[in-house]
Amino acid sequence: MSRSFLAAATLFATLAVTGCNPPDTVKSNKELMEQYHTDIWEKHDLNAVDSYIAPTFVSHANTPDTPPGPGPVKYFLGGLFTAFPDLTSQDDGVLGDGDKVVIQWTIRGTQTGDFFGMPPTGKPIVVSGMDVLRVENGQFVEHWGGIGDQFPKIYTQLQAQ
Repeated sequence: MSRSFLAAATLFATLAVTGCNPPDTVKSNKELMEQYHTDIWEKHDLNAVDSYIAPTFVSHANTPDTPPGPGPVKYFLGGLFTAFPDLTSQDDGVLGDGDKVVIQWTIRGTQTGDFFGMPPTGKPIVVSGMDVLRVENGQFVEHWGGIGDQFPKIYTQLQAQ
């Protein structure tokens, strides 16, 4: 038998036995995202950021001069949670493919603190968005999208009469 035939037969047998379940890495990346969402966005646990965000983490949503790592993430989230202490985040779905994981979310909260220069308005917000993250060695190393993309919607809701 040829090697390619054996490789194909092995792959077929593996898929048949596992029931075409996602590979363990995709499954664990999705679980990582779900746990990150719970710890950070639901519990507001900024101390947990270091365990999820790699020292080399880069968010492509930030300006190019933003330093890598968990520091900017903690700063941003701290400001957000101060502005909206009652902030809740709903996980609307998580998808994984290889080393990438995507989460769709909806946040709700009332602005009772300063929001990056905007004084408290007492107004509620509801915003939906999506994050794409790349995972390496059980930590997030790259990011696209996110709540920063939704700032215009947030400001519009806070400025509404």
